[in-house]
Amino acid sequence: MDYIQLLQQRIQSVNDNVILGLIYDEYFKLEDKITQLQRLQISKHEGFDDKILHSNLYDGFYAKSTQAFADAENPYASKTSKSRGSAYNFVWGGEFFDGFKIKKEKEGIGLFSSGAYSTRSNGKTEFFESYDNMFGLNTENTATIENEVLYYVLEKTFSKLYQ
Repeated sequence: MDYIQLLQQRIQSVNDNVILGLIYDEYFKLEDKITQLQRLQISKHEGFDDKILHSNLYDGFYAKSTQAFADAENPYASKTSKSRGSAYNFVWGGEFFDGFKIKKEKEGIGLFSSGAYSTRSNGKTEFFESYDNMFGLNTENTATIENEVLYYVLEKTFSKLYQ
């Protein structure tokens, strides 16, 4: 068998399912990095659509009394200031931030938080779900992850062709 025929056989063995499997494998290997980028993005008040986070129920800015509640809850805790008029910084995300995970979806990978549904979330589920552009990476973060995934998939595909 000549080299061209061998290469053609190997190319045929790399079908869509093989490539999709490699893509999903790499996304799940990058879960920590993806969720870290999601946390950072939310703490900057940025949505996946490159706009400021938007809630259908809340204005997204701290009230005058918020800092007093924070101080009363735990006066010894080091907290980021929650002064009136500043955008929510989500540092009280607690289990919400800790519970970030990725999941396989029809059109790729999705982000969610298992912590948002914790019985200890004290009503935070409604709060977080009211944001229509919170879950997902913005353009820059998506490009970062996609480049890593693409490099991995290409590397694995070529190594399969030349094994």
